[in-house]
Amino acid sequence: MKASVILTVFVLAIAGWFGWRGHVRVDAARQEQEVLEKQAAAIGLSAGDSSAPPSPRKVREPEVEPKALFAWMANHDGAPDMKKLGHDLSRLDEKGMEIFVREILASEKLKDGDRGKFVMFLMDTPLSESPGTVFLLFEKFTEAGGKLDHRSVCEFIPPALARWASRDPHKALDWVKSRVGKYPDYVTSAAKCGMLTSVAGSDPAWAFREIGALGIGEPLDAMRAIMRAGDTREQRLSVLAALRAHVATLPDERVKNESWRAAIGSLAASTVSGGEASARQWIASAGFSPMEADAFAAGIAKSTLRSPDETGRWIAFLADAGGETFPTQPVREMMENWTKDDYRAAGQWLTTAKDDRAKETAVRAYAETVAKYDPATAEQWALTLPAGEARTATFSRIHSDWPENDAAGKAGFAERHGFR
Repeated sequence: MKASVILTVFVLAIAGWFGWRGHVRVDAARQEQEVLEKQAAAIGLSAGDSSAPPSPRKVREPEVEPKALFAWMANHDGAPDMKKLGHDLSRLDEKGMEIFVREILASEKLKDGDRGKFVMFLMDTPLSESPGTVFLLFEKFTEAGGKLDHRSVCEFIPPALARWASRDPHKALDWVKSRVGKYPDYVTSAAKCGMLTSVAGSDPAWAFREIGALGIGEPLDAMRAIMRAGDTREQRLSVLAALRAHVATLPDERVKNESWRAAIGSLAASTVSGGEASARQWIASAGFSPMEADAFAAGIAKSTLRSPDETGRWIAFLADAGGETFPTQPVREMMENWTKDDYRAAGQWLTTAKDDRAKETAVRAYAETVAKYDPATAEQWALTLPAGEARTATFSRIHSDWPENDAAGKAGFAERHGFR
């Protein structure tokens, strides 16, 4: 005899939900999802036939009766179409969902400790394309006394809210704003920031206007979240324009400066994650002011690169993007960090880098960083600098950092370059 729908879905919930929901890496989740689908197939579940041709004419669907839907799940033999199941659930209104939840809580097919796991699975799988219904089910189940695993809900809610805000931002934002303080463990400031990132992907100006209404504890965190939105040239420029308009409305100069630096720093970090080649597609149109350029370069310098070998390309990028100003300190910081991490690779890049402001700054940083353990190499690179104040300052730094166990070498260096 085949298992009932509710039992097969519950088996899949136990097999899959707690096994893969905790993973945060997308590739790992995809691998686990493939395993999940194989497990579903093994017990007769279907994910739905996505290849079926669309209906030529929209037919009015019959009403979904919540008791009948749950009874069908509890008693029907065979494999359910998961997409149809999600579709039917999404058609329940508020009253219908209350009835459906009462059926879950009253069912003898589920033990008390299993009802929450079953609901979590329904929210995650059949309703994955209906985030509004996810939160209707969540709220009605918890209000009726249903218990959900705290850790699982904490992991589930933030990305679910972000998806909802991406698909239906008005309803998602209204739901959160009307429930400020109701679910503090789940609808956290971080979750709200994720929603703002989603909203900003299509309307960053709107996202900025919602910062105060959402009750986010730290407005700078909200601004950082908005600046992470968008991947295309148009989206980046749109987010930047919205930031400028928002900051212009702030009355306090100190708050303005803090906001600029926090937001532009977040934009820089997001830019780094997208790669230097992508950044070049929009940076020339950004029209950075000197203050903006400085904050952006500082953000690039503080960001974690995908590989240290990218440092040279980002240094060249900053040199090209700086316009009339040049971000000396950020370039210096990046080169120092790269040299400490892999001085051979950093030195090799210097041999091929074009002669410009970026290379001069990088040479100084490289020479002064390696002076403590390879002063001869430091001296060779310092000699490539043009005569003047910068080269003299670099020689002075090399001399002061010369290894103490090489007195003769230090004396020779001093004689060659006029130090006493």
